[in-house]
Amino acid sequence: MAIYKTEDEVRNEATPILGFDDRESDVQQGTGQITTFNQLGFKGNSNKPDGWYLPTDTNKVAIILETKANPVDLSAQAWVDELGPHRRYLKVFCVANKSFN
Repeated sequence: MAIYKTEDEVRNEATPILGFDDRESDVQQGTGQITTFNQLGFKGNSNKPDGWYLPTDTNKVAIILETKANPVDLSAQAWVDELGPHRRYLKVFCVANKSFN
């Protein structure tokens, strides 16, 4: 039987798995719902990612985490659009995550 999890619970589970709670030099990383993409250097984007791994070297892979509660349909175009405008990096890996137990 599936157990409903909130978006916060899903984000908290993903944080250590993706290593967003680690600290590395030359990398901006973290989780939360207060920091905007504007604050992370993506001007004109006021969306708030659930997690981010943004190396100073824009040739390296960046990771953006967006979590949703269980009943949300992750295939909706709106979520693709929300994760899309990160043109500063050549390679961006976006993770949309929801959890079932």
